[in-house]
Amino acid sequence: MSENRPPLIPGIGFSGPDQNAPREATLPSKESVSPVEDPKSELETTPAKLKSKEEKEKDYLAGLDAVGLDRVAARTIQEAVLVTRHYEEEFSLGGKATVVLRTRGYADVQRAMRYLEVEAPTYNMAINDLIARYNMAASLVRYCDQVFKFPQKREGASTEEIETAFTERYDFIMDLPTIAVDKLMKLTHKFDTKVAAVFEEGAPEDF
Repeated sequence: MSENRPPLIPGIGFSGPDQNAPREATLPSKESVSPVEDPKSELETTPAKLKSKEEKEKDYLAGLDAVGLDRVAARTIQEAVLVTRHYEEEFSLGGKATVVLRTRGYADVQRAMRYLEVEAPTYNMAINDLIARYNMAASLVRYCDQVFKFPQKREGASTEEIETAFTERYDFIMDLPTIAVDKLMKLTHKFDTKVAAVFEEGAPEDF
């Protein structure tokens, strides 16, 4: 897997050093510590520039454009996530092969966090790979002709049924060729980036 692939849990940064080596906590030397001036006086002399509503809206629309969305498409995604609790989209794997991905729930984030604690990977590459694996398995609705189940608590499914369905998707991914996993990993990241752009701050009020 590529080491520079970013972790895919929104809002949680697991990026580490570029070198493929264990991370070690180090304390700065006495000589390297600069004296800290009064933070209040610094804030008074360099006030933060706040963006206007128009500037935020402009940045938001530019973000949508960067991921190939317009206002109508973005609104559709927003409504799907907020009303039906998930959004699904089909992507091409190449040729006639396609996959369908869906947005993840907070329970999926917590599951990945639990396994991070259990496996406790040392290398940055291993951390990113673990997160990517769990995100793919939590998002994979269909791979070519293989369709997967997504039992929900609100529909009466038990925790055991939900985790069993997740394990089936995870095991399916682990049995794929490396090149297919790499492609699926990139598509999942692309999908997450698109959804994140839709929910960025700055959406027009009449959105």
